[in-house]
Amino acid sequence: MPETGNNLASESLGWSLEMMAFVSPMPWESGDAPAAGDEAYMASIAFSGARHGVLEIAAPAAFARMLAVNLLSFDAGEVGDERIRDVFRELTNITCGTFIRRLSVDPGEVPNMSIPRVEALKLPVGWTDFIESDGCTLLEAEGYPIAVRLRDAA
Repeated sequence: MPETGNNLASESLGWSLEMMAFVSPMPWESGDAPAAGDEAYMASIAFSGARHGVLEIAAPAAFARMLAVNLLSFDAGEVGDERIRDVFRELTNITCGTFIRRLSVDPGEVPNMSIPRVEALKLPVGWTDFIESDGCTLLEAEGYPIAVRLRDAA
């Protein structure tokens, strides 16, 4: 995907986090590659229309848990793995919808999106491979690293 698509993807993620959770991500400033902690998730969603591809977001599980606690108004101990994954799926869904809307040049275009999937990344390799991949943009939110990238549809 062209650089413009990657920029729109990271801007769409930033907008989605601000609207959903009042979290304002910033570009990752440190020169060091961020660590994911003990666990990390990757969410993916395929899209098609005038353009097609896959939008992927990766973040430490601690960030996803914080997001779930903020959005669901639960205590941290009440938020289990499935709720955390649900919130991460919803973030990915909203980000992709925002991305498609901003990418579209034809107001009559009817885009298509798949159901978002969430999987655990194998650490440290899965996280490192994701953040070092071509087109990956690193952001920082609430002290956590968040990564977003676009892939061409297979």
